Amino acid sequence: MYFSFIKFFAGFLAFLIPVALFYLTIYKKIAKKRLFYTILYWLAPIGFALSFLAIRYFANKYTSGIYVQKATAWLLVLYLAYLLPFLFFAIFYWVDCVLKILLKKRKFYFKYILGVPLAVLSLGLIIQGVTNRYNLEVRYLEVETDNLPAEFDGLKIAVMGDTHLGNLTGYGNYLRQIRDTINSQNVDLLLFTGDLVNTMPKEIYNFSNYFRQINVNYGRYAVMGNHDFCRYYRWSSDVVREAQVVDTKKAYRYLGFGLLDNDFVILEKDSLTKICIIGVDEQGEISEVLSRTPENTFNILLLHNPKDWEAQAADKENVALTLSGHTHAWQCGFKWRGKVYSPAGWLFKYYDGLYKKNGKNLFITRGVGYVGAPLRIGLQPDIAIITLKNKN
Repeated sequence: MYFSFIKFFAGFLAFLIPVALFYLTIYKKIAKKRLFYTILYWLAPIGFALSFLAIRYFANKYTSGIYVQKATAWLLVLYLAYLLPFLFFAIFYWVDCVLKILLKKRKFYFKYILGVPLAVLSLGLIIQGVTNRYNLEVRYLEVETDNLPAEFDGLKIAVMGDTHLGNLTGYGNYLRQIRDTINSQNVDLLLFTGDLVNTMPKEIYNFSNYFRQINVNYGRYAVMGNHDFCRYYRWSSDVVREAQVVDTKKAYRYLGFGLLDNDFVILEKDSLTKICIIGVDEQGEISEVLSRTPENTFNILLLHNPKDWEAQAADKENVALTLSGHTHAWQCGFKWRGKVYSPAGWLFKYYDGLYKKNGKNLFITRGVGYVGAPLRIGLQPDIAIITLKNKN
């Protein structure tokens, strides 16, 4: 997906409309005929737009892209920190104006009672999200399944994904924390649910040692995510992009992952005791890959996007556990009485944690990195430690 001027200007107009309305209804009275105050008012919104355009489009053509990612991410945070408080105050100011006209009362104070507190709250949440983006949570789960071979009962799996390494440039301490956290758990498997990179394979250069130093008993396996197909940068041609995809696959292997490129690997204690790890990316078909796996084998499926789970995997008798990522729980949400609530639920039926259907299990990790704005409001990035247990 290349940068789209149409989408950019549509978004900019949506942003500009309330800014313009607020100027015409309120700020114009303050500015009167003083050009300085008018310029000051429009400096932020126009400045954000022009800066984003220059960094995201023009710089994208002439630089490596990694620092462009970081610049646009932080510009997006500033944009949110400006826009959300502004919108809350403006909306309740207009509510006061409408009520004044309808009820013919001199003054209402919703802009102060609700507008100002919500503006301050939104700014506080953005600040909390920025400081929370590397506050790693370790989630411990015990998943009971049928048909798990007795020899694999108690198998301990570390699940992680969505590193988006280009956004983590300069934050080696965080990757070191992830490495040390997994190593301290004495896990049997590390399973990675995709989106290793954000835009390009060269992002791994600063982080290769951290992944290669993760210790597991049986191996490290991964599946490709949508960002790993390198669609989020302005490549000169599709041929160049495809070459980057090949390099991304090499990067996975260089980091020590067995990349399951619409394929599977069998782990066995002996010739009769085995489990199968399957990886299906967006270019593969779950049924086709499953048809090639041995019959009556306990299968774990790596599927980056959980949207396909219910339609293509939940009804498969030979898929006991599916591991996904992709949603990030929209990097925003909160927990209440053991349940996670997030705007991600507007788009995804399944978006965070463990789900069960027809005796099958789906676990979705929030990932350890971020995409877009560098924040995690309320919910933390996570690594899951899943212990498999046999029901029988």
